[in-house]
Amino acid sequence: MHNSGGNEEWFADGSVTFPELLQRAGYRTGFAGKWHIGGDTDEPQNGFERWAAFGGQGTYTDPVLNIDGVRSQVRGYTTDLLTEHALDFLRQPDRRPFFLMLSHKAVHNFYVPAERHRDLYKTEPLPIPQSMPDSELNYAGKPDWVRRQRRSWHGVDGMYDGQVTFEQNYRDYCRTLMALDDSVGSVLDLLESRQQLNDTLVIYMSDNGFQFGEHGLIDKRTMYEPSIRIPMMAHCPDLFAAGRQVEEMVLNLDLAPTLLEAASPGIPGSMHGRSMLELLRGTTGWRQDFLYEYFWDRTFPQTPTVTGLRTPRYSYMRYHGVWDTNELYDLQSDPAQMRNLLADTRITTQPGPLVSNIHNQQLQNLVAG
Repeated sequence: MHNSGGNEEWFADGSVTFPELLQRAGYRTGFAGKWHIGGDTDEPQNGFERWAAFGGQGTYTDPVLNIDGVRSQVRGYTTDLLTEHALDFLRQPDRRPFFLMLSHKAVHNFYVPAERHRDLYKTEPLPIPQSMPDSELNYAGKPDWVRRQRRSWHGVDGMYDGQVTFEQNYRDYCRTLMALDDSVGSVLDLLESRQQLNDTLVIYMSDNGFQFGEHGLIDKRTMYEPSIRIPMMAHCPDLFAAGRQVEEMVLNLDLAPTLLEAASPGIPGSMHGRSMLELLRGTTGWRQDFLYEYFWDRTFPQTPTVTGLRTPRYSYMRYHGVWDTNELYDLQSDPAQMRNLLADTRITTQPGPLVSNIHNQQLQNLVAG
């Protein structure tokens, strides 16, 4: 897909999406929510025969929805409205197998809870991450840009240009998430009532992680663990047993191959990911590393370009375009990423080794896993 940095680019001509492959295999396909493709148009999107979507980030209440190609103003709370469109799709008297993607606006900032949830969590204590306080201990060994960012749009002391406090933001996030929980429950209840819950593969996941104060930051644009990790749960008793917790490095690249294997149309050789079904069935042996890339964004200039390597034990981050400290963490002994093993190194313009012998050995261990 060609993408020049925005969320509205069309797929390149000739691109084939995995929903299209499911369609070819006889599946009816539906979409409800935020998709960020196709620009400002009501034309059908590749792979979906029914849809209810909105432009950009949408709104939490009274959204303008594109419903099967017709745009209209709809009254109500967006999470509930999208859920109803998803349920209507599932209720259709069509005997074909189905694929449904329910991609909620929630919980994208700025959070607006449903009216029924606005008074929740008023007295619960606010969780403060170990690395959040502005102290010399927390910033020892960290790159300079991290501390500077805490007073920016994506920092705890300047978040969103001061439009909301950290506490209000966190509590409203939790409140807004409750309607999404209601949505998941409604979908599962309907599948159960139609005796489809056991043979329907349901995957619950987020599109990105998020920092809530770790290292004085919010948002997703770093390689710290709260940013790169996402929740993911899968349910389908006819395919795999319940109750297994998988401790492997699954990527978003693995989602399409998983769905295609479950649906049996075959996985194209051009796909880089792997089906997760083998993991869910208890197979051992999986990827031992992956590359992380974040490219500097003019809209959010606080975070530099980041390239990194993640293994089961280590996380290495290299900052491109800024003369600053790189980072290496042993996640086994330091899961909160408080002690940068490259703290006493510095990028220089002089030729020669970047790190000392002891750090070279640590990097060798990193690559070796």
